[in-house]
Amino acid sequence: TSDLSASGVTLHPRPHLCRWPDNNPIAPLELMLHHASLCLPVPDAAILLESAVNLKKVTLDDARAIVDQLPHHRRLALSRIGSAAQSGTETKVRWFLESRHVQVQAQPLIEGVGHVDLLIGESLVIECDSVRYHTDPAQYREDHRRDIELTRLGYRTIRLTWEDVCLNWEATKERLLGILATRRHRYLRPN
Repeated sequence: TSDLSASGVTLHPRPHLCRWPDNNPIAPLELMLHHASLCLPVPDAAILLESAVNLKKVTLDDARAIVDQLPHHRRLALSRIGSAAQSGTETKVRWFLESRHVQVQAQPLIEGVGHVDLLIGESLVIECDSVRYHTDPAQYREDHRRDIELTRLGYRTIRLTWEDVCLNWEATKERLLGILATRRHRYLRPN
């Protein structure tokens, strides 16, 4: 059990589900999200809830209703789930920065560029890239056009890969904190 506790899995003294809800061998999504919200670390539960909303598997109201059923400390911790995130990596980065009391906007619209994944402070844009959407040559060219336009407008852009967020997260967090320590994200300086 110490291996499970060290991995962030919450062990419960008694089962929350005493009997299966029906004859279907696959549990309903809402039940799985409820149990994940009880058992997983809060950021991981937030990723699942926001991803389910993004994929239109549940509505934001449904996700909030699941959160409302949780014990007070979990309900409070998950109260800031939203519907703007387009990926789990966005949710993970946003929740990390918000936990550090950094001003973060999810999916803000920047004129001439379109929506960006995250805007930190006034001028730092973080794009969470995945192989699925960013290996297409046309998308690659569009990403570079957007980066150039953001630079022209006075923004700085950081592109994080899935590997940065999921496999190398500790090093990525340190880099992000180092960038934020410069405080340059607090001001927009148009060129």
